[in-house]
Amino acid sequence: MLCRSAFEKDSPPDGFMELAVEVAKLAGNLPLGLRLLGLSLKGKDKDEWITIMPELQIGFEEIRPPLKPGKNRKWR
Repeated sequence: MLCRSAFEKDSPPDGFMELAVEVAKLAGNLPLGLRLLGLSLKGKDKDEWITIMPELQIGFEEIRPPLKPGKNRKWR
């Protein structure tokens, strides 16, 4: 899902595999997180990905808890 959103392909281009794995971990492999981060990185080159990663980590840490269902939270 990340690669589809960021690259419009099923897998990352050469040189992006490590970064794509880092982003997927950051998103907790949650589909909505993968989609949001992929769209945020779409069209950016490798250096831009590296530059923006710290900002994404800070911003995504704030929104990840509501994206993940907890024991007492029910999805409808």
